[in-house]
Amino acid sequence: MNAVRPATVMAGVLTGPAAWAVSTQLGPILPYMECALAWPVSGMLAIGLALLSLVAGFWPWWRTSSDSPAGTVFVVGLGRLMGLLFGFALVLQAASSFLLDPCAH
Repeated sequence: MNAVRPATVMAGVLTGPAAWAVSTQLGPILPYMECALAWPVSGMLAIGLALLSLVAGFWPWWRTSSDSPAGTVFVVGLGRLMGLLFGFALVLQAASSFLLDPCAH
């Protein structure tokens, strides 16, 4: 397999926290839009960001070969764990937005 690019390795580490930050910042804003549209915007956004976090965490792991440097293997493993952690947090945020009524301020 080809060597993993450094940007790809770091994307696995940085995408999960960035996706969670976007979801956290839009969380207080989107319920007003959800109430007007009667469509779960924040839940769908959180599910999409969770999928992005998981894909970005596992993509470098899939592309890493057995002869990669030890530092690269460590960062790829860290990115995989961070993708799982932040993906799980985003799924929990999505579940809460699906279960709670956005119009009950």
